Amino acid sequence: MNRRSANSGIFLIELVIAILVFAVCAAVCMRVFADARLMTQESLELSRGVMEAESAAECYKAANGDLAGTAALYGGTLTDPHTLTVSFDKGWTFTEEDARYLLTIEAGENGYAQIRVSAVPSAGGEARSIFSITVKAVV
Repeated sequence: MNRRSANSGIFLIELVIAILVFAVCAAVCMRVFADARLMTQESLELSRGVMEAESAAECYKAANGDLAGTAALYGGTLTDPHTLTVSFDKGWTFTEEDARYLLTIEAGENGYAQIRVSAVPSAGGEARSIFSITVKAVV
C-alpha cells in the first residue's frame, strides 16, 4: 500500500466523522427549535386565556353576579342556571362549532364564581386546563 492511498483513507474517515458530528448537532438544534416553538404556543395560549378569564370576571362583576347579565355582556350560553359556557376557535374568536378553547363560569354561593379556561381535546382525550380564577361579585 502506498503512502498516497493511506492518506486518502484517513481523510475519508475524518470526513465521515465530521459529517456525523454535524448531523448530530443539527438533530440537537432541531429538537431545541421544536421545543422553543411549543413553549411559544403554550405561552401565547396562557396569555390569551388569562386575558379572556379577566374579561369574563369583569363582566361577571359588572352584572353583580348574575350569569344571564354576564352572558348579555360577554357572550356565551347558559348550560344550566349556575354555569355559563363560552366557546372559542383556534384564533380565540367566539364560536358555537369547532371549539378549540372553552371558558366556563360556575356561580357559587355568596357571589363567588369559578372561571376556568381549558383547551378542548381534538380526539377523545381529556380537556387540558389553561387558567383558573375565583372572583366575587359585590352584591
